[in-house]
Amino acid sequence: MVQLLQESKRFLCNIKQLRSQRRKTITWELFQANKKIEKKDEAKREEKMRIEIAETWDSLLLAQVIRGSVLITQSILRKYIVLPSLIIVKNITRMLLFQFPDWSEDLTDWNREMHVKCTYNGVQLSKTEQQTVFR
Repeated sequence: MVQLLQESKRFLCNIKQLRSQRRKTITWELFQANKKIEKKDEAKREEKMRIEIAETWDSLLLAQVIRGSVLITQSILRKYIVLPSLIIVKNITRMLLFQFPDWSEDLTDWNREMHVKCTYNGVQLSKTEQQTVFR
């Protein structure tokens, strides 16, 4: 009987050791061996996607006209509709919270905002180039 109890104690001890070993096992993706390989593969896939998108834009007949029109439309919407409405909402909220509104500061920042014209590759055009290209 005593021997049976001793064996059962050893068995329980072994189970506790297994439990502690099982808890110490880390299975987070951060520490896994294949994580770096997966990141490299993901970077390659993203680069392929960028190249495919660029080739698609180059293959379309009026791609630059469409792209330019969309960018100018987005710029106008942002500057004359979205930003003023956000300024109004912000200052009304400040008034409701009994804080001093920043109308003058916000409007000067809004008037100072400038949209830069660039080439297809992202190179900024100078003032003389802008006048010749867009006339």
